[in-house]
Amino acid sequence: MIIEKHSPIPVYFQIQTYMKELMKSDVWKAGDKIPSERELSEQFDVSRGTVRQAVQGLVDEGYLVRKKGNGTFIQQTRVDQPLITITSFTELMKSKGLKASNELLHFKKRKATKTEVKKLQLVKNEDVLWISRLRKGDDTPVVLEETVLPWDIAKDMTSEDACTSIYHFIEQKVNQQIGNADQTVTAVILNEQTAKQLQLPHPAAGLLSERVTYFKNKKPFEYVKAYYAGERFSFSLHLER
Repeated sequence: MIIEKHSPIPVYFQIQTYMKELMKSDVWKAGDKIPSERELSEQFDVSRGTVRQAVQGLVDEGYLVRKKGNGTFIQQTRVDQPLITITSFTELMKSKGLKASNELLHFKKRKATKTEVKKLQLVKNEDVLWISRLRKGDDTPVVLEETVLPWDIAKDMTSEDACTSIYHFIEQKVNQQIGNADQTVTAVILNEQTAKQLQLPHPAAGLLSERVTYFKNKKPFEYVKAYYAGERFSFSLHLER
């Protein structure tokens, strides 16, 4: 590509347009590492500052993602979850052709908070199992998730169960059928710590999902509070009139 340096269109914008075309035509594919600032500067015969401005703009728009110490990569396709059926994260990633993995941050028994007592229909000071996981698709952080389960249901759960699938544990080891769920999704600005864990710049837009899941017998067994990376995840609904 030849940059028109005397064009009224800013040079950095011309570079962005060209890079978007490379992504659109799959010359640059999701997950690919893009050339370094030095290489792009030489390719376009512009300053590294101009290249940096162009690249940062595409990072801000969600086209690219910086990985500290590794370089800049084409952003993975945003994962979309239809809000139709109850689907585990592992099942969702598999359906999208992505490999699910979990980084277990917390796995401990504690007393239920007032909110958890209400959500899970517990009694005051009842024990729960608190699980915090950083959940990834193809090693890219997608959601920071906190799950709370009544202790009488989760007492036999292992950290290995938490690192694979809680729903598999519920259905195969607790031998309970999962029924339905109540879920709310809210747009939020992620705090600095959460953005850092999701490998996002701060401030960053995110989605906060809160869900209570029930057995077939209508008993609540799970309260989940999850922060999703807004540029990597979306929820969708199918509506009819």
